[in-house]
Amino acid sequence: MYIVNEGGLRMVYKKTILLALSIIILTLIGCQQEEKIDIRGDITEINKSADNKIVSILVEGELEEDTSYDKASISIDKSTSVYSATGEDKVSIEEITEGMKVEVIFTGLVRESYPVQADAKTIRIIEQNVNNEVSGEIPNNEEVQTTNNESTIRLALEESNYATIDDILKRREDIDIMEWSSDETCVAFLINDTDWGGRMYLWHVGDLEPIEIQAEKDIICEFIWSPNSEYVIADIGTSNSRTGYVVKSKDNALLYNIGYIGNFIWSPDSKFVALAMESEVKSIALTELDGTTDIYLFNIETEEITIVDKGAPEYFLWITSWDSDGLLHYEKSYVNEPDKSESLTYKYQ
Repeated sequence: MYIVNEGGLRMVYKKTILLALSIIILTLIGCQQEEKIDIRGDITEINKSADNKIVSILVEGELEEDTSYDKASISIDKSTSVYSATGEDKVSIEEITEGMKVEVIFTGLVRESYPVQADAKTIRIIEQNVNNEVSGEIPNNEEVQTTNNESTIRLALEESNYATIDDILKRREDIDIMEWSSDETCVAFLINDTDWGGRMYLWHVGDLEPIEIQAEKDIICEFIWSPNSEYVIADIGTSNSRTGYVVKSKDNALLYNIGYIGNFIWSPDSKFVALAMESEVKSIALTELDGTTDIYLFNIETEEITIVDKGAPEYFLWITSWDSDGLLHYEKSYVNEPDKSESLTYKYQ
């Protein structure tokens, strides 16, 4: 049995309070000193604004014991702090390059898509891009040697016109697709910097450098300009079910994307595209599509669609051409009779 007098009780009570306060203070200090790392990985993509400022990065890595995500699309603004590998020296956001290994701490809400979307509070560079390989980013030097000793010309000019732009693009080894607008004032092209896709650019006559269009990397097969040269659609896909990125040329702006089957055709006045879309009506034959196809007109400005003709279980509809007088041509193809087809027309008013 222990006996403690009143003075002893007061002393024990004070010590208990001091111990509790010490624990709380140490806990708070620990929380302030060690913020959880949300993701650790390589920067695989950098997106820039029209004025060439970095606005977001894609980071991909492994989910580790001290991280929360393996892939994230991360927004960057003036409040984002970027540190060198030591964690002490602050560096410019514009020093970030593809291939760097970084640790990122998020701020605010995390949008739970995949990859997740979040805002960067802190970025710490833990490994530079030691290979210094040429990617889809435009190099800063006049000529860079790639790993196979082929030269890549810098995309920058002192005099910008159709001839000089066309020449420098044709000399680049990594440009797979390029298509000039009908008035030859702008060219859309693709820098292929991965095994499965690349980056889309527009280069206007008179501009000394091209502008990257902020779209997801994808398998772009063709650039199709509107007759008036105001819009270009990047045709994407590896099957009959395809996607088109609609870009407004003068603003260098990706507006939206549209889905279609097979192909699409511009109207002569550039206000519409004619396209086939998958129908809810099932085909009588087993095909790549679940349903047959309908023909629509898509208003490029309002995004409204108008039905032209509906398919049926025994046949598909495909667009073929659009005359300058407004007459749209399309075909009716019978699924069980490959030699049978009908040519149809629609007068666009």
